[in-house]
Order: sequence, then C-alpha cells, then structure tokens
Amino acid sequence: MSALLGSQESSGSSGSSSSFSSKVIDAADTNGDGTVSLEELAASLSADASSLTDAFNAMDTDGDGQITSTELDAGFKAKGPPHGAPPGPPPGQSASASDTASMLLSAADADDTGSLSLSEINTILGKDSDDTSLTSAFSALDTNGDGSLASDELTSGIKALFEKSLAAYAANANSATDSATSTTPVSLAA
Repeated sequence: MSALLGSQESSGSSGSSSSFSSKVIDAADTNGDGTVSLEELAASLSADASSLTDAFNAMDTDGDGQITSTELDAGFKAKGPPHGAPPGPPPGQSASASDTASMLLSAADADDTGSLSLSEINTILGKDSDDTSLTSAFSALDTNGDGSLASDELTSGIKALFEKSLAAYAANANSATDSATSTTPVSLAA
C-alpha cells in the first residue's frame, strides 16, 4: 500500500516536520482547539480508537489526552517520517481513509469501473508489469481475489498503512523517551 500511496506525495511536502505536524493536527482537529484527541484521530483515520491507543499515548508525552503539534513534531523528529508516507489532506480539509481511497480511484481508474486493476496502477506509477513488489502489494490488498481493488479494499489498506505508521512513530517515541529518562548509576566509591 505504501508503494501505491508513496507515489502520490505532493511536491510541497518537503517542508519541515513542524509544518507537517501542524497540517496533521489541523486536518484531524474537528473541535478547533488546536489539539487532537484520541477520538478525533480515530475519526480522521476512520479507525477504531482502541487500535490507536498505544500509538496515541506514546505521542501524548504530557499525558493530557491531547496531542499538540509540538508533541507530534517531537515524535516525527525522533523517528522521521516513514519512507513513502501518504500525503496529508489539502490545507483546511480532513481526509478519511475512505476519502483517500476515492481520490486514488479518481486519479487512476482509467476504465471507469470503480476499481483499480494492476495494469492501471502500473500505468499511473510508471512501473513495469514485472515489478514483483507492486504485484505482491496488489495481491495482498485484493482480498476477494477478483484482480481489482475496489474502494473498500483500498480503504482497508489505507487504514492499515496509517495504523502501521502511527505504531512506528509510537514505538520510536517510546524508545526515545525511555532512553532520555534512564539514568546511569553513579558509583561513589573511591
């Protein structure tokens, strides 16, 4: 899925992680308080909040139940964005996994069937039909085995990718926090 979404990176995504963090917060912040709660994050990703709890808690370093752009930025700086990360939604808009799947279908469904074939994906990505990694990713997403990716299959793949990315950030944030708070015993013996 990351191969499919990585090709959609916007040309303006080369800014700082702080700018990216602000865009992520803005996109998910439905109540306009400048922070994102677990519920807002889950809603923006069309995901179950329980599947995001560990990642959310790792990013919420002050434990107040809200992620700020500063906390998100710290997590991004600790790990750096994953290679091939999907683009954020347009400024001022939030995009669910379903919205992102619809955008992909609009961009790549050349034969207007409402689904994507491997050849359509190869064409839009400029890939060779022999690309085994793309074929493998496509097969994993094609859960009903019909040779095409419908909106629900794309949405599931996008959700899984978002959750995997969040978990990676959380794991790195936890390891960075653990190493920053650990102390080395000092021997007073002379």
